[in-house]
Amino acid sequence: MLKKEILIVDDENTILDILTRALQDEGFIVRRAISGKDSIEQFRHYHPYLILIDMNLRDGVGGAACNEVIKECDPLTISVAMSGWFNQLYSIAHLRRKGFDHFLRKPFDLERVRRIVNATYIYRQIWDEISADVSDGVALMEPIITRNGGRIKVSSVQ
Repeated sequence: MLKKEILIVDDENTILDILTRALQDEGFIVRRAISGKDSIEQFRHYHPYLILIDMNLRDGVGGAACNEVIKECDPLTISVAMSGWFNQLYSIAHLRRKGFDHFLRKPFDLERVRRIVNATYIYRQIWDEISADVSDGVALMEPIITRNGGRIKVSSVQ
C-alpha cells in the first residue's frame, strides 16, 4: 500500500507551515525541507511518492536540480514545481523538459493544492496496481486520468 507521504521543499517557513497544515488535514504525512541539499537527503531517507518543489531556492541548489536528482533516484516520483514567476521565467514546456509533472503558481489556492495532491495520490496508487499486474502476465498499461464534470475518471490505454 502506497504511503500518503509527501515532501515539501521551500525556503519560506510561512509557505511550509501553510502547506503542511493543509495537507496534514487531508491525511498526508508531510516531510519538509528548506534547501535543495536538505530535500535530496529527505527524499533518500523517506522516499515520498510526491514532492512539491519551490523553483527559486536561495541555497544555490535550484528546484530543477533537486528534481533531476530525485527523478534519477525514482523516476515514478511525482514532482510539482512551485513558483510565482510562471510565464516570466518558467513555462509548461520548460518545466516538462526539466522532468516536472505539474506546476503550482504562487500565491496558490489551497483547494487547488489539495485537489492536485489527492489526484496524484490516486494516480500513483493506480499506477502501482497496474505495474504489479505485470508480474501476473497482464500487459503494462498507462493509466489516464481525466476530469468529467468535476469527477475524476480513471481509465487505461493498452
